[in-house]
Amino acid sequence: MEIIFTYTDFRFYIRNWYEERRRSGAPITYRGMAKAVGLQSPAHITMILKGKTNLPQESIRHFIKLLKLKKKEGDYFTLLVRYNQAKGVKAKKLIYEKMIRFRECGTTLLHPDQYEYYQKWYYAVIHDILSFFPFRGNYRELAKMVEPSITAREAENSIRLLERLHFIERMEDGTYICRFPGISAYSEGRSVVLSSYAETMIERAKHALEKLPDEERVISWAGFSVSAETFRRMKEETRAFRKKLIEIARSDDSPERVFHLNLQIFPVSKRVDGHAPRKASE
Repeated sequence: MEIIFTYTDFRFYIRNWYEERRRSGAPITYRGMAKAVGLQSPAHITMILKGKTNLPQESIRHFIKLLKLKKKEGDYFTLLVRYNQAKGVKAKKLIYEKMIRFRECGTTLLHPDQYEYYQKWYYAVIHDILSFFPFRGNYRELAKMVEPSITAREAENSIRLLERLHFIERMEDGTYICRFPGISAYSEGRSVVLSSYAETMIERAKHALEKLPDEERVISWAGFSVSAETFRRMKEETRAFRKKLIEIARSDDSPERVFHLNLQIFPVSKRVDGHAPRKASE
């Protein structure tokens, strides 16, 4: 199971913990969880995990004990609950800034006021290039490193934006360092900016399919039919897989190229309500 500092939603963490307990041979029921954290019924647990009601303040410490979290982990869990249940952008931002200081992995969750980072697809590419390339002001050279290439002016605008967002910092020798080697924003995925960015990166995948050799890309697909509950589990596994790949990338001491990962699972049929599922033998 992923460490708690990689989570931005306490509900996902509890669900994953619950699934891991179930697989380990020491399962716990929602009724048992409710009793352990001082809630009246298992239905209350269900409503909390679905985001239909808040986790009571007095139950937080009981959850920390149930989840067997250490001091720092418990403090982070408390922040997660406050962040997910906060009202208003300003309140969430203040809590988010505290969460950043706890994070032990290389991914940083963008706040909505930083979404300008995703207005152009190459901003993120330039950002990652600077994590290994000693850029000293040659914008034409930097622009040619992007695939497909951008203009020198676009490269310069990228540097200006990244400086303004404090994602990069210029050193005394004129080179730049990348302050945040991983950026994440999936939990705010309803943003128009993020939707546009996702659409653009799907187009970049089409470019890779058409222009790049097989050994420089991985593009595959699969089709399956599942229930709503299984689809929820698959979404969580997909996010966990993405985080795992980020950690693998961070462990690479000699990067030489920037890659982008697209992960999509989407329906290609309409839901059939009230339809009895077929047995496996049929």
